[in-house]
Amino acid sequence: FFFDVCKMPLPTKTAAVCIHEYNQSAPWEGVKIEKVEVPPLQPGHCLITMLFAPITPSDLNVMEGVQNSKPPPSLPIMGNIGMEGCGQIIALYDDNVEGYHVGDVVISWQWGWGTYAQYVVAPLSQLVVVPTNVPPKVASMMSVNPPTAWGLLHSAYPLQEGDWVIQNAAGSALGVAVVKIAETMGVNVLNVVKSPEAIEVLQQAGAKHIFLEDATDVVNKMQEVLGDNKVLLAFNALGGRGAQLLSSCLATSGTMITYGATSNEPIIPIFGNQLILKDLRFCGFLLPRWMASQTEVGLKAMWDALFEMAATEKFDCKNVEAEYPLSEISAAVEHAAQGRQCGKVLLTF
Repeated sequence: FFFDVCKMPLPTKTAAVCIHEYNQSAPWEGVKIEKVEVPPLQPGHCLITMLFAPITPSDLNVMEGVQNSKPPPSLPIMGNIGMEGCGQIIALYDDNVEGYHVGDVVISWQWGWGTYAQYVVAPLSQLVVVPTNVPPKVASMMSVNPPTAWGLLHSAYPLQEGDWVIQNAAGSALGVAVVKIAETMGVNVLNVVKSPEAIEVLQQAGAKHIFLEDATDVVNKMQEVLGDNKVLLAFNALGGRGAQLLSSCLATSGTMITYGATSNEPIIPIFGNQLILKDLRFCGFLLPRWMASQTEVGLKAMWDALFEMAATEKFDCKNVEAEYPLSEISAAVEHAAQGRQCGKVLLTF
């Protein structure tokens, strides 16, 4: 499927997803494929032909016009849609740039680089070359969830083998990534989920300790598993009761890291005496901000470890539910929107 880069004229236009209408109930009705201009190459940039791009919840939010507290961009949006994906370099502004070559398969660590287009121009400083032993389809889903899971496990506390953490929304793709990375570290994870279906997802991923949020006496059941061990970190994606459950399991001086708030409820609904007596800490996590704070050596170590996991099939394509060509974007978005709790939907090029 790789592009033939042998002396072909560079494209000046590209098929790309465009948004003409925000529609929260049916986002697929507001998107179309249109021809847009390919930006000219600039110093430090390259031209990429896309291979695969997943439709993520964040992409659906963009199509719905839901942008947290910010007003959505004015319409129409002509291209530049798509949070993550994987492509192949077909042209470089400077052929002698170190570390990048025509033919390299790449992903970007920067969110929202416009992956729902046949051709994309991107700065080399934001690209990561994918090793040849990592399938591009797997790599297309590695820009957000695996690095976020890595950051959560490495940002707030120097976890050691045998330590314990807890997370809600554990059946999500990010929650599964936490489970798999924690396993390589020898770190134990208490996984809290809302549905029996999520239990099956986690069991297939190798998770050992799974609890339904609404189960009777769930805190005591988790404490039975912990024994004398203490939970040092909690990863919160929900807010509301889900966050309160995590905070009740934290040890003294424990830390809750919030990276999502899908319940739209307060993040810290806990009693003051619990906060005071346990000396708990609460902080937020945003992947681009965390990555910008890391050293080049630290980021290389992260990518090396994540790609090694992908090469050994710890990250794989088993959660891909369907694939659609870019030309069938409306059907792909409909599938993804109606099955948000199911597997991934991929665009192919």
